[in-house]
Amino acid sequence: MKTNKLKSGEGIVLFVRKAGEGGRSVRLFTRTEGRQTAFISRGTLRQCGAGLLQPFAILRYSAAESGAVQVLTQYEGTAVLDTAALSYEELTRWYYAVEIAEQFFPEGQADGTAYALLGAAAVQGAQRNPTVTAFILSVQLLAAAGSDPAEPEPMAALGLSPEAGVLLRAFRQWRWQGDFPQRIGKQAFLEAARYVDAFIRRYGDVELKTRGAFAQLS
Repeated sequence: MKTNKLKSGEGIVLFVRKAGEGGRSVRLFTRTEGRQTAFISRGTLRQCGAGLLQPFAILRYSAAESGAVQVLTQYEGTAVLDTAALSYEELTRWYYAVEIAEQFFPEGQADGTAYALLGAAAVQGAQRNPTVTAFILSVQLLAAAGSDPAEPEPMAALGLSPEAGVLLRAFRQWRWQGDFPQRIGKQAFLEAARYVDAFIRRYGDVELKTRGAFAQLS
């Protein structure tokens, strides 16, 4: 007979889907175990509320684990980034970063750098331009996963201009404090965005569903 293992942890919500009879399936990037999926029952949802079940909220939770199934029994936390206030286009750009976290970081493997980046971006995204913040997060997640788009070889191979290359390197090196690293020209930004799309396809061998999210700005 299987027994439930009780555990507690902290994680950043990547996305949420409906599951079961009024429950939710929550995709988390946890501090100690990396990407994890957890189920929340209708009763727990009613008790703890749905307000925290949005992308980039930080959850502290208790869970019961049986085999590969993890059920959150209690949770609290902070909805750092108000995704309900974002436009559809802005939210899609944050999901671009979520896709990178999903595609480039192994299931169940802790990555302190990625976890810190997701948390820092959520805080900054609530205070700054959400599009630029989500793009910087995407660039830095790629680099943390070992696929650095700011390396000279891919920039040369894909024909990135010097101006866009300078901007991309500045994004790669920004430490999430103070002002953005430099003046952000629209054309250089768009070129860098198209380059990152191409980089992911060629060097990551991945076709993101949100490809092109940054490549057009109003």
